[in-house]
Amino acid sequence: MKKLLLTVVFTVLSIVIGFAQATENEEDKFTGFEKGDFLITGGISYSSFKVNDNRKDNIFTFVPKAGYFISENMAIGAAFGISSTRSDGVFSFDDELRVNTFSAGAFGRYYFTPARKFSVFTELGASYITSENEYNGSIFSEVRSNGFAASFAPGINYFISKSFALEASFGLLSYTSLKDDLPGAEAVETFDLNLDLTNINFGLVFKF
Repeated sequence: MKKLLLTVVFTVLSIVIGFAQATENEEDKFTGFEKGDFLITGGISYSSFKVNDNRKDNIFTFVPKAGYFISENMAIGAAFGISSTRSDGVFSFDDELRVNTFSAGAFGRYYFTPARKFSVFTELGASYITSENEYNGSIFSEVRSNGFAASFAPGINYFISKSFALEASFGLLSYTSLKDDLPGAEAVETFDLNLDLTNINFGLVFKF
């Protein structure tokens, strides 16, 4: 089923690209990216949902990025991330778990048709992560974690004007290693391969 969904996504992308190129007019050639352009992008999200009858999670995420086109197809830049998660009723009715995470790193993107209004890109990124967990329940505890993460993801970019574009990326491959700041603690490594449509991120791009 996952392979089928992935195949459908890329088939639709191919059709849209072909249609966009076929309907391109004289005005379209002034949109898109070129060498020397700067871009600012990122996403912001908030979600609130119930995990079970007792537990409720609230998640806020903000991930800004800034990049520079070193060639017509390639952009490199810096990325930052702030994430805050509050979970109520984790182990009892009146406890609370807060997880605040900050990340800073670099990324590289390759655009396949940068001068077009519509383009597919792939992104490779790496970042340093620091996280603070605070638990208020029958026993108060506070734990800090540090580590790094790497990810690879494809995405799509569509210009709605000369300076602004819509963006969507698909979380495909990621690796994370986090170690608690405690004596004798060992790093916890996580490897994710997402081949479905459950991890799609939307954002807005500003070009100048």
